[in-house]
Amino acid sequence: MSNIFSRFHKNSSGSSSVSNGLKPKKGGWRQFLKWFGIILIIFVVALAVLIWAEPHTRFFVKALIGSKIMKTQTQRYENQVKADKYGGTTPEQTYQMFVEALKQQDIDLACNYFVIDKRDECKDLFNYVKKNNKWDIMLDDVLNSEKVVLLDGQDTYSFELFNKNHEQVAHVILIEPKAADSPTPISDIWKIYEF
Repeated sequence: MSNIFSRFHKNSSGSSSVSNGLKPKKGGWRQFLKWFGIILIIFVVALAVLIWAEPHTRFFVKALIGSKIMKTQTQRYENQVKADKYGGTTPEQTYQMFVEALKQQDIDLACNYFVIDKRDECKDLFNYVKKNNKWDIMLDDVLNSEKVVLLDGQDTYSFELFNKNHEQVAHVILIEPKAADSPTPISDIWKIYEF
């Protein structure tokens, strides 16, 4: 028995076995089915947990993504504010620079003294005033009005302008821009928040 088939021979019971001493494992299928069942149960339980927790998981994932987006937007806003050099280190300086820009009828420059998210609104207002030939009236009201300070705080300055007829012509608020989650100003440049 020197050929390849010689490794197999019939034992005394008449069944074939491998002659190299290896014997087939008992319960191979049973062992496989046992582990397959355990893995299947773990999979089903995990799936059930995911299905039950799905609304919670969806909320958590959305919150996590939203938080990341918010951080990115906040960082972008802070970088824009830090790079913005239009304005003075006091509210009065910023307001005077703004008035000088109005005197020159330079709408873009005047609106640069506003906080970033109010600039489009500012341009719309001043373009409307200019288009309707009311620029000189507005400028006269700004230049020749009595200023009444309402609030002179650490990071907010507010005043009203009254014309010669004692009518309020403007309510002005200046602020030091801050991030939403911080009490500390981002920049030492004062900006117009409302006019």
